[in-house]
Amino acid sequence: MKNWSSNHILVSICCVTYNHEPYIADALDGFLMQKTNFAFEIIVRDDYSTDKTPAIVKQYADKYPNIIKPIFESSNQYSKGFQPFPAVMNRSIGKYIAICEGDDYWTSSVKLQRQINFLEQNPDYSLIFHNAEIKDYDHNGTVIDTRLHTEKIPSGEVTVAQILMTKIVPTASVVLRNVDLSYYFSKQYPVGDTPLFMYMAKFGRLYYSNEITSVYRILTTGMVKSTLDRMDKHIAFIPYYKDLQQEFSDFEIDDVIDKLLSRKYMLTVITSLKEKQFGYFMKYATLFLFLYPKAFINTILTEFKLR
Repeated sequence: MKNWSSNHILVSICCVTYNHEPYIADALDGFLMQKTNFAFEIIVRDDYSTDKTPAIVKQYADKYPNIIKPIFESSNQYSKGFQPFPAVMNRSIGKYIAICEGDDYWTSSVKLQRQINFLEQNPDYSLIFHNAEIKDYDHNGTVIDTRLHTEKIPSGEVTVAQILMTKIVPTASVVLRNVDLSYYFSKQYPVGDTPLFMYMAKFGRLYYSNEITSVYRILTTGMVKSTLDRMDKHIAFIPYYKDLQQEFSDFEIDDVIDKLLSRKYMLTVITSLKEKQFGYFMKYATLFLFLYPKAFINTILTEFKLR
């Protein structure tokens, strides 16, 4: 590692972090333990954390200055509407990009080597991802549940529809080709991961391995979102799904989009009615009835217990 040169970087590991003081060392150690026959760089972007995350990142960067390249934001960018990964990925120089958030971590020392071997040997594939272990934490930081991210799906090629409908991609497991993503980044979707993985299908096939190589942490903050906050999120996803339907019209996702849109309309109608937001209720109930009459009728019958 000490002799690695930026001229020979094959893989850029892109990590984003915010207030991950208890976890960021696990992520960095998982990167550094990789046994590879190629050089890689580690780009870590701290989004103006208020805990000791920046200090931990700096400590690692000082120890591995030719590998770890930190970015310390002077203000929180996510709160301004900016997704976390573009700023990191735009600085990557590798042929391939591996991504991982600062509260997740890798568990296999050969994860990167095996994924790069696959992509090098299969140039028609643009992305590879693995299965992961999910760990649920309570607000005290105690693990309360452990399970597999994906079950009963064999290794092999996956479709855009599968990724959208089942959310089968653990972000920390992904390696993709370093292609031009400027158009994707310009879209400013309300979520960053799933549409990115879908977008990679425009550059090649997508591969899933059921080997477990990472841990995805689900952390409880103790904060409870209000019903109105949830309603706003449902509403935000409606134009998002419509945009995906147009953007990926060549990938046979219409049926999946219809199911997802129908559910968002249903949830918006239910929450707006419960919160007595009658303007929203009338607008989205009318759209729901017009676009998905059968689902609308079932929702009304269920909510008012008219069956």
